[in-house]
Amino acid sequence: MAEVPLEDRTRLLSDNGSGYVSRAFCDYLSLVGIRHIRAEPYHPQTNGKLKRYHQSIKQEVNQVPYEAPSDLEEAISGFVDYYNNRHYHKPLGNVTPDDVLHGRRTEETLITRKEVKAQTLAQRKRYDRLLRESQNTAIPPDLSLTKVSHFCWLPTPPYYLSETHHNLMNKPFTLDDVRQNIRTMREVR
Repeated sequence: MAEVPLEDRTRLLSDNGSGYVSRAFCDYLSLVGIRHIRAEPYHPQTNGKLKRYHQSIKQEVNQVPYEAPSDLEEAISGFVDYYNNRHYHKPLGNVTPDDVLHGRRTEETLITRKEVKAQTLAQRKRYDRLLRESQNTAIPPDLSLTKVSHFCWLPTPPYYLSETHHNLMNKPFTLDDVRQNIRTMREVR
């Protein structure tokens, strides 16, 4: 708690759950200098940001059927890591919650974020262009895709990915890479 800047830890908004209204919890908040604000009962709009966060998690994990509880836990853990460490939040000044927690709200950080965003947008435009160009390549009609994460769709088995396809997200790729992957999927059939 000591590494969180004072302006970011002065208030805590919570519902009226027993854990939040206990005397021990209130004493702890007073000790560390946090003002406790309780949501009005039966008024879900008060906790709107938290409700939206829960909705985002549900949307993410409901995309894929999980075979075991550990798979679901891994997906939720991955989303929480993405949300806290890589997703930029406008209300926080286009930084991540991790940046706020560790006091990394500097101009240098914001400049780096803008550069990364520009590179990401350029890569996305390039990918979209290559995808449009690849429309001339016939894709197997029975090919179905499965959403495996917030930003990645993969062919549903029995189509297995070639080494080329695995590397598409990790390095610059070409239209030939996309076509090679389609040929590989046809050979697997």
